[in-house]
Amino acid sequence: MAEVGTAHGTLTADALRAWVRGAAELLTLARPVIDRANVFPVADADTGTNMWLTLGEGRENVDALSADADVDAVLHALAEGALLGARGNSGVILSEYLRGFAAGARGSHTGSAAATVVAALREGARCAHAAVGQPRQGTILSAAAGAAHAAQGALDAGADLCRVVQDARGGAQDALRRSADDLDVLREAGVLDAGAYGLVLVLDALCRALGGDGPVSEGQGRIAPMTVLTTLSVEPSGSDADEVVAACAHEQVGRPVGAGVDGEFEVMYVVEHSTDGSGTSEVSLSAVAGLLRDELRHIGDSVAVVGGPTGQDRDGTSHGLWQVHVHTDRPLEALRAGQPWTQRQVVVRSLEHQVSSAAHEQEESPGPAALGIVACTASPGLVTELARAGAVVVLRESVPVAANDVRRAVEETGAREVLLLPADAATREAARTWVSDAGAMPAAGQDRVRLHVLESASDLQVVAAMARWATVPPAPDRAEPAHLVEMLGAAVGSVRSTAVQDADPANVCAALALLLSPDHGSVTVLTVLVDDAVPDEVTDAVVGAAERLAPGIDVVALASGRRSGTVVLGVERE
Repeated sequence: MAEVGTAHGTLTADALRAWVRGAAELLTLARPVIDRANVFPVADADTGTNMWLTLGEGRENVDALSADADVDAVLHALAEGALLGARGNSGVILSEYLRGFAAGARGSHTGSAAATVVAALREGARCAHAAVGQPRQGTILSAAAGAAHAAQGALDAGADLCRVVQDARGGAQDALRRSADDLDVLREAGVLDAGAYGLVLVLDALCRALGGDGPVSEGQGRIAPMTVLTTLSVEPSGSDADEVVAACAHEQVGRPVGAGVDGEFEVMYVVEHSTDGSGTSEVSLSAVAGLLRDELRHIGDSVAVVGGPTGQDRDGTSHGLWQVHVHTDRPLEALRAGQPWTQRQVVVRSLEHQVSSAAHEQEESPGPAALGIVACTASPGLVTELARAGAVVVLRESVPVAANDVRRAVEETGAREVLLLPADAATREAARTWVSDAGAMPAAGQDRVRLHVLESASDLQVVAAMARWATVPPAPDRAEPAHLVEMLGAAVGSVRSTAVQDADPANVCAALALLLSPDHGSVTVLTVLVDDAVPDEVTDAVVGAAERLAPGIDVVALASGRRSGTVVLGVERE
């Protein structure tokens, strides 16, 4: 799309670049206060961080464009980067809003800059609403709808681009003020909706970039700071938005109270699917999001599935990509909902652990957590307990874990120092390559992250290290990172394992006898990792053989969740 404009305003690629930069800067400043006011759907203190990271990925994509990129290219790059980099429920919704915004602008052929922006705002709001399994009033969705409605009203009244974006900002802000009326949990906690506030900031940046910072409409002031409320509304501040947001960053907002979680785990992953154009594919690209959304509604809450077609090859093959988010007590079922297609960037974490850790960190030492841990695995069945132990879990599915997957998981910890437990040599090298290329990176806060990559190279080594991690006192009383690296490294080094693909009882027991040979030292724990297709009698035979060969040994049997027939035996030695 070339420049779109009228005598009253112009929509250019440079203006959109300024929007993206401005929105990123506003979210950077306001992120701490948005995190602390994060109540709905879960009080896990990360809405601001998730929106900041999501938009940051979009900004990186935009910054990588050539100087002559047009309006369509900028909006496409923003949406694509945000989709792949979406974090959390709020980030996923924001990414779909930006994707809809790009589609609406691209589909507008009126030649009017104001009409193009209105079409973009309408489609952004529509797409965001459609992506959510159970839309709720008083959230970012209400702010998006309020902006679109107000912008359309301004356009219908003959307003120019400046007034259209002013009114869009005002409409979103009005919805933000009403959020505590719409959601009881917000009123009880004394805060406005964090996600809606984040979108108001994004639209404020759009307003500035497109020249809408002139006199505001009657009743519409500058952005009010997110604050603990004494009433159910916040009066507009009248200060310049820069000053207001800067004040937000230093404002002490009380932690929300009384807010629970809507599932024990947060599960996120990317789905890819292609069709060959012949009609032989079982699922069309247009059906993927609906199928996933319907399946996940039966598994959990806070369901959001965003994305869509991404392009077509010369041979007629079409490709699509979707970001999936759900809060659930059944993470394995949530993961299996996406298994008909290619999965990657699979990240799982415990919401209860996140909520309690966030509250503890804020009470003891406001700001980023001091220490986090990332555990990688190739076994879906291990995800639940690894997350319960406090790790952000990265699952290797049909494609290897990439450097960007490591980055994503590290960011999810929200910590200044992170311990990484790879489950294979390729993941370990990907992490080291990323550290070498990027160095320490910004994550939760303006601090830099220091990543410690351990030498683990198997699921059972990861399990042993996480068992040792569970014995460490909670933050902020954990031992120094160097000591923890040494301690977990010792746990990793104590494990010897072997995999038996022919799960015949005699073969498995023969492999076990070699592992338990006295020549290899004293064994304290035997862990048996069993695929779904392995008969129960094989596990029973292994347990019986272990008791005969090493009386008193501690035997732990774990289900891998993989649908093949391999048994992995691991022993921990003193």
